[in-house]
Amino acid sequence: MHGVEHHWIPRTSAPTADLKVFVDPKPVIVEIKEFAASGKLPTDGYCPVPYVSQKFRLSWRQFAPYSDHSCCLMLYNAGSRKVWLHPELILCAMFGEYYQAIDSTRYRFSGNAAMRPDRNTYISAVAGIFPLVVDENCIEAGRRVFDLTGGGERELTQDEAWQINRDTMSFPRQVEQLMRVVAMENPYARNPLPDGLFTGPFDERWYRSDDGTVRLKYSGNRVAEMRALLPEYARKMMGLW
Repeated sequence: MHGVEHHWIPRTSAPTADLKVFVDPKPVIVEIKEFAASGKLPTDGYCPVPYVSQKFRLSWRQFAPYSDHSCCLMLYNAGSRKVWLHPELILCAMFGEYYQAIDSTRYRFSGNAAMRPDRNTYISAVAGIFPLVVDENCIEAGRRVFDLTGGGERELTQDEAWQINRDTMSFPRQVEQLMRVVAMENPYARNPLPDGLFTGPFDERWYRSDDGTVRLKYSGNRVAEMRALLPEYARKMMGLW
């Protein structure tokens, strides 16, 4: 877990969570739930939000013995075709299935919300474990475009575009596949998630602000650079939503 000290909690006859992650001032309790491999998608349409909300309910028993700790539910897609897990889906399950994207780092939600003052207060945050493909050649091209255009103040000329393409295509291809964590904080949690957790170079954290919008709170330096340099289609191709 990105070099953070942790250990597995021994199994007993009573419900137990999976991990203790050691962050000051006391450990964070982590329960990991997977979306297992599934068969064909329903043919008459369906909404994946209830599948995510079900994981919230299933974590209650694991978190109940740790009411004085911060508790984080971590979700991972282990091959399910019914749940294409991404941050927007988790946010919809937490704050309402209807949403408006104000911009790439702010959303407004409405509808049935799982996170309320009287429900799911054991859960400090819901985190997703997501794959990310880091194409260094594409990022380097983004850096060159940024430098030439002053951050988008003008468009590239055709000669500049061809030169960037030739230069980056001549580099050895550098593509790294990794896993990152995106954590969505619960504003109604009994114990908030400590700020020192999930702060790696590719990790992100979201929170609900006083005006009711859900916003990006933290973005690791590498993923922040990708957001700043790459167009939306390139980000989504790499798995950055």
